[in-house]
This record gives sequence, structure tokens and C-alpha cells, in this order.
Amino acid sequence: MHKINTDDTIHWLQFTGIILVVFIGGTISFEVYYYLMGKKYNGLLGQYRKEKEIMFEEFKKELVNKNELQYGAEIREKYGDQVVEESNANLMGLSKDQYDESEKFKTALEKTLKAAFDIGDPSGELAQKACDLHRQWLSIFYPKYNKDYHRSMGELYVSDERFRANYDKLAPGCTDFFRDAINIYCGE
Repeated sequence: MHKINTDDTIHWLQFTGIILVVFIGGTISFEVYYYLMGKKYNGLLGQYRKEKEIMFEEFKKELVNKNELQYGAEIREKYGDQVVEESNANLMGLSKDQYDESEKFKTALEKTLKAAFDIGDPSGELAQKACDLHRQWLSIFYPKYNKDYHRSMGELYVSDERFRANYDKLAPGCTDFFRDAINIYCGE
């Protein structure tokens, strides 16, 4: 059996203690220095956050570019350059939290709309709740929301097959139902 040398154990404990003191002292020194200088030291967590912010900015640029490639000429002709530029600027100005909130609204909207469609009453409570979720979702991307705009979106969803597909994927005929519900929501 090997006898443990207590002197070695004491030396290792002292060495470990010194390393811990140096590490903790260095960390506190960094924090105090950055606090006194009016800065915040984020270390690796800060770098991770910054990388996520950069990735989100790139994601938004990609959405704008994709939209411009697919629909740019059409929407500029239909709505004008100024409206499209404002819309792109709104998207580029969204925070990650706002974008995440929009995704939650979209998911809740689809779930609520499907349930309302299954009931079949566009004036019913669930259908009107779906319209309100849609209003909240639209308001994130178009801060100048008004009822005429909302109504026109309902008409666009019905008249353009690309948009119709988004809601008819929930159930055939759901887009027409949604348009009717929006018209009721907007007071028609």
C-alpha cells in the first residue's frame, strides 16, 4: 500500500488555493476595471451574444433580399418604391425579441384560425380572436396599421394564389373564411 505524503497533499492544496485566488482576483479586477471605465466585460458570453446578433442581422438581410428577388418588381409597381423601402426598413429595424414575438403571433393565429374555421362562424369569438392576433402580427411589420390596410390584406390573401396557399394549407376554404372574418373584425 502506498502511503500518502501529507506534505504533498498540503502543497497541492496550497497550489490549488493560489490558483483559485489568482483566478478570482483576476476576474474581480476585470469587473472593477470595466465598471470604473463605464464598460461591461462580457467575455465569452458577450461574444456569443454578439455572434447571435450578427446572425440575426444577416437573416433579416436575407429575408429582404429574397423578397426583393421574388416579388420586388411586382410590389414596387403595385405599391411604390417608398412603401417597399419603408417595409424593408421596418423589417431591418426589428429586434430579435420582436421577430420572435411575431412568430408566436403567427403560430397562435394559425392554430386559432383553424379552430375557428372548424366551427364555421366568421363572426364567432375564435374567428375574431384570430383576426386580433393577425392585427398584432401585422402591426409588428407595419406600424401604420389601420382597418383599411387589414381589410386589403384579407382581399389580397383571397385574390393571390401565393397568399391563399398560406391559409388554405390549414384547410381548403380557410382563406375565404379568414377574409370574411377580417371584414367583420374591421367593421364591414
